[in-house]
Amino acid sequence: MHELPLLIFTLLVQGSVGMTLFLALAAGKAKPLPAAKNQMLLAMLIAFIAGGLGLIASTLHLGYPLNAFNALRHVASSWLSREIVLASIYLAILGLCTLILLVKKQLLGSMLAIATLLGLGDVWCMSAIYAHSSIITWMHYDTWLMFYGSI
Repeated sequence: MHELPLLIFTLLVQGSVGMTLFLALAAGKAKPLPAAKNQMLLAMLIAFIAGGLGLIASTLHLGYPLNAFNALRHVASSWLSREIVLASIYLAILGLCTLILLVKKQLLGSMLAIATLLGLGDVWCMSAIYAHSSIITWMHYDTWLMFYGSI
């Protein structure tokens, strides 16, 4: 059960990215009614909380949490480093967009679209970690299909 935190992280972040994707698609068609903004706000809060809980769960997988910053040192060559950076930026932008909607009652569709693209990039990095491993059955395009299919 040592891999359970990674499973929780993967599913919660992928669910958060999926919600953000559909929110970004709906934001272009949403009417400027207060009820529509309230529904968007609730969904954005749920997506943000799911992503945050996923990131917290990922830290439970670390053997020595104080060395966690070492995983960020190889962004140019490590899919894991890229995943951490993209997940963090995705969650920060989604949180900022949610906060703006909460405080100013203004939905920034472009910021939500940027968060969506970063989230989709994060899912790409997640699947690349597995596809570039030494396990033969993961070294296939099906890995990316399965990760994006779970969105």
